[in-house]
This record gives sequence, structure tokens and C-alpha cells, in this order.
Amino acid sequence: MQELNRIWLKYDEDSFIDRIQSLDDVNRLALIFGKDVAHTLELITLRRNTDRNPNGYGLSDAPVIGLLTRVAKLLHLVCRFYELDNGDHLSVFSRPLIESAIIATYLLRVGDEAVHDYRRCSHKVTLRILRDYESGSEFFRTPAGQRVLQSALDHLSLDGLSQDSFAQQKRNRWRLQGKSLYEIFSEVVSVEEYPFVYGILSESTHGSWNESMDWCLSRNDDGTFSAFALFVGVDARKILPLVRYATPPYALWVEKIGLQDESLLQILGRIQEYTRTIYFKFDALYEGPTTDSSSSADSR
Repeated sequence: MQELNRIWLKYDEDSFIDRIQSLDDVNRLALIFGKDVAHTLELITLRRNTDRNPNGYGLSDAPVIGLLTRVAKLLHLVCRFYELDNGDHLSVFSRPLIESAIIATYLLRVGDEAVHDYRRCSHKVTLRILRDYESGSEFFRTPAGQRVLQSALDHLSLDGLSQDSFAQQKRNRWRLQGKSLYEIFSEVVSVEEYPFVYGILSESTHGSWNESMDWCLSRNDDGTFSAFALFVGVDARKILPLVRYATPPYALWVEKIGLQDESLLQILGRIQEYTRTIYFKFDALYEGPTTDSSSSADSR
């Protein structure tokens, strides 16, 4: 806890954020802040209530701590590509970070029944592998195929499941408790935010035309396009919203496992406050992109 207190002590000094005078100041602070948050989330995942869990986590907790560990790792990666001024790669990691945080929040709110279903839904591809094997696929005669098959069998065994354990998941079309991610996002955050936060980020995952226009093409004066080989730069908007979505499940986790650490919850609450404060500073200083070009890559 002393390490966390040292990290966040500087933010309690009034002059720290008040020293921001320019947009460059905000963007530099966003990187420092993002790294501090990522390190904080990582330290939380490593803490354990040894009375409740003397050795590790059972199957009702392990899926959640797995997601939280993933969020912390992804935020570290986001900060790394932010530091490299590489918005293209940063955006690829943003969507899985948000999805992992949203699912973790949902599981913590709903409880063991949702965790139970989440584990089973994760085996959709496992069953497909076993069906292909049983149908006589030649792939499983190869060393690579044998390794894939053994991995699938190990996953089922670890969960104590068989191929007959998934009737409910098949009825629900392998959706967590029968809900789409859109529905889960709407419950955890709000329906209004989905298209602006999660929906847009799907462009980077699927490589859509919109994604190409935003990141990989520039518009010529005659209306044609040329390859935009440079990486698109970043600013504070690439980190601060991710922190906002990443933090809530950690507070729920601290309460669930009974760390009984009020100062830790206060730090998580202050992170959200700092996120808003820094973002407001950005909004106050940001003058917007140029409007004389129809190319997103040119105007970012």
C-alpha cells in the first residue's frame, strides 16, 4: 500500500494539475497518469486476502481476476504505444480493454451464476475442435493438430466439463446469459455510449473502410486516395476514456475478496476524479482538427 500512496501523493498536490498551461502539458500528463493507473491496477491484481484465498482463486473467482489482469496488461500496452505516438496500434488494444472491463464488471455485479455461464461460453471453439476431430479431420493427424486437440481436452478437464455440459449455452447461442455484448454494455454503462465508445473501436478490429480512411489513407486534391504510411499521432483522448472504463471493476473486486482497505477504494475513486479533471483541461485547450480536408488521417 505504501507504493500506491507514493504514486498518488503527487496528484494530491494542488499545483500538479494546476501547472498545466498548454495542450502539450495535458498530453504529457495523460501518459504519466495512464502509466500510474496501469501500475496501480496491476498491483491490485497481485494483492490477495490470504484469509479468504490462502493459495489462489477457485473457479468462481479466477475468471474475474483473469479479466482484470488482462485489463492491466492492455493498459500498459496502450501507454507504450501512446509513448511511441502510434495511434494505429493503440486503437487495436482499446477495444479488448473495454470489453474485458465491461465483462468483469458484469460478472462481479451478477455473481457466481454469470461466472459459471461465462466459463462455459468460452468453450464454444473447444467443442468445434472436438467435433472436427470426431468427424475425421486430417489436421488432427499432424503434430500441430494433436497439440490443439490436447489443449482442448485439457481445458475441458480443468473446468470439470464434458461435451454434454453445454445445453443451455447452445440454447443461448453462446451468449453470456443469453445477452449480446450490446445488452451487457447497456446494463453496465449506458446504451447511449455504446456506438461512440465500443462500436467505433470495432473498425480497428475488423479493418473496415472507415478504419482505412481514418488511419491508412490520405485524400488527394482530385478526390483520389493515397497510402498514408505514417502512424497517426495520439493525444489525451486516447488514454483518459480507457481509464474511465477500466477502473470500476477493480473497486468491485476489492470489495468482493474482502481486502478491507478503505484507502485503496479511495485511490480508485480519485483516479476517476483525476480522469475527469484532466479531460476537462484537454477540452478547454483543444481547438479541434482542421476543417479544410476531408481526410481523417490529415486532420488528426
